[in-house]
Amino acid sequence: MKKNQRGILKNFIYLVFIVAFFALGSMLIENHLEQVKTTYRFSPVYVTIVSIVFFGGIGFLLGLGGMDRRTEGTIWIDKSRLLLLTLPSLVVSLSYVWVYLGLFKWNPSIAAYIATNHYIVIVSCIIMGHSLIASFRKQPIRH
Repeated sequence: MKKNQRGILKNFIYLVFIVAFFALGSMLIENHLEQVKTTYRFSPVYVTIVSIVFFGGIGFLLGLGGMDRRTEGTIWIDKSRLLLLTLPSLVVSLSYVWVYLGLFKWNPSIAAYIATNHYIVIVSCIIMGHSLIASFRKQPIRH
């Protein structure tokens, strides 16, 4: 297989995984929200885990696409990226749990905004997955 064909096949496989992660994550969250309408039991831990696994998986795949795995070298961790991007996005990704624990009692409008706008958590999970894998860099060996 030629190099160009290999690249197209790799990108197509990434696309299939991204679509599958998006569809499964959206379906699981939507099914849970439908059950909440009848049982009135919202599980913030379940929604957070599904968001981190599936939407964080999308970011992880996007980060893998930019990595060069063929060159030899030492792997080092970009601590500034890890601290400045991954940690805040993890905090935002856990916002359902923070609302459930009552950390936003001082400002109920923030809690209501987080509870009604799910895309904030989804985008932060994608950023977290991407920045987590992109913070591992490979430094080539110089001869």
